[in-house]
Amino acid sequence: MNRPKSVLVVGGGIAGLGTARALRERGLECDVIERAASWHHGGAGVYLRLL
Repeated sequence: MNRPKSVLVVGGGIAGLGTARALRERGLECDVIERAASWHHGGAGVYLRLL
């Protein structure tokens, strides 16, 4: 089975960013798209380092 060369993740929330990070750590090129025009603060205490 052929592996994809790149992946598009739809949604820049915690699940989307976590997925993108995991894919990049496995060597896949990954883009994330988000519907919201800007970032907003949430009530979660979750930290992800920049990709």
